[in-house]
Amino acid sequence: MVLDACDHSIQSLTHLDDPNSSGAHDDAMMLHPEFVRRLRGHDSRVPRGGMALDCRYHGFDLLDDLEGFMHPYNDLPPKAFWKPAVGDRNMLQIEELWDPKFRISAQDKVSTYGSCFAQHIGRALKSRGFNWFRAEPAPQFMSSTNLTRFNYDVFSSRTANIYTTSLLQQWAEWAFGSKPVPEEVWEADGRFYDPFRPRIEPDGFASVEELRRSREETLRAFRQSVTDAAFFVFTLGLTERWMNTAHGYEYPMCPGTAGAPSTRASMPSTTCRLATCARNCVRRSISFERPIRSSSSS
Repeated sequence: MVLDACDHSIQSLTHLDDPNSSGAHDDAMMLHPEFVRRLRGHDSRVPRGGMALDCRYHGFDLLDDLEGFMHPYNDLPPKAFWKPAVGDRNMLQIEELWDPKFRISAQDKVSTYGSCFAQHIGRALKSRGFNWFRAEPAPQFMSSTNLTRFNYDVFSSRTANIYTTSLLQQWAEWAFGSKPVPEEVWEADGRFYDPFRPRIEPDGFASVEELRRSREETLRAFRQSVTDAAFFVFTLGLTERWMNTAHGYEYPMCPGTAGAPSTRASMPSTTCRLATCARNCVRRSISFERPIRSSSSS
């Protein structure tokens, strides 16, 4: 630290106890007592007591020569800093960026639900040799094109997108029998659509009975994907919730935007509500899993 070149800054060092100097340096920087003690060893003109340094003169690094000067970063390992942990390393040498709470083995079943992000997680797990849980597999000999078209192998069961935790909770309540599944069905041009999975069958179902059998199969698969999985992944997608105000249940999207186009006009009891932070609590929404798993394992 070269103070000789900064005599004008030493002149700006002021006794903090001096009432006459109070307010003289509104942009002053308070310095640590240990810094004061060490700085005195370089220049006897430094005042005895607390001091302030006019910020206009602290362009030079006054801390360079303070070996052992304590600050919150002193005891952190190299991996805590960008340059040694990332900046100075080849991309393939970067490691220890996070410390996982648990390990997922190739044998652990992992269920995924939620937004489009959950779809990517499921595909990534499969491509890397992990045990992504297919609780509702497609019929044999179905082509890869139709797999996607009919929403197989997208999530662990054919729920389609579940954007909110309240909708996740609704699926859980139906799957585990704590609430009855609504009887509502949409119809357009002689085809039938599931209000809670309006895009699951691109051309709709041939009958109400076929629709309900399909929904029951998905509810069975959803339950299994919860009780048999070692890990349950859920990603949030939206805060808007389309509610049937007459009966209190939730739709995955605005009625009329998919499935039966005329449905929205005939449903005056539908409204949009925003999910609050408290409602979007994943832990609360999947709390149904705890008693089920404990009883099945005993």
